[in-house]
Amino acid sequence: MAGADAPIESIVEKVRPKKEAFATLDGILSPDALLLTYTSSISITDLASATNRPDKVYGTHFFTPPPVKEAVEVPRGLLTSDETVQRAKALITSLRKLPIVVKKDVPGFVANQFLMPMLSEVARLLEEGVASKEEIDLLAKKGIGIPFPKYKILRTDLPRSAS
Repeated sequence: MAGADAPIESIVEKVRPKKEAFATLDGILSPDALLLTYTSSISITDLASATNRPDKVYGTHFFTPPPVKEAVEVPRGLLTSDETVQRAKALITSLRKLPIVVKKDVPGFVANQFLMPMLSEVARLLEEGVASKEEIDLLAKKGIGIPFPKYKILRTDLPRSAS
């Protein structure tokens, strides 16, 4: 790893292990190396705090399935430099992907910010009996075109919270 210019950390989506990985990488990589994280919601600024190079830390949020989806969110942290953003964009472009720069480190970045209200509305429609989960799932995939071919929009195998 010592010779890597821009490794992408892609471990479990939890802050503590990601920060531990960043701290370890920070001690191994050259001072010019970037530190990237594959996350869909964790603060880039928070992860960068585990390093001595917060200006060289940024996020990459690939969409499922990555080989098919063209766009990649590139969220910057509060201290991410403009040079790092340009390097990140160049790297993502070299992967034949379209980098979408997220200028502010907000929870969920851009995609999840607009997906979450939609999912809440889907849950409300289901609870009110407006349509069945199967019909809502089909409409999302075949009508609107939400491309989750391997996943159901509404999961019924997860435990429900007691409320």
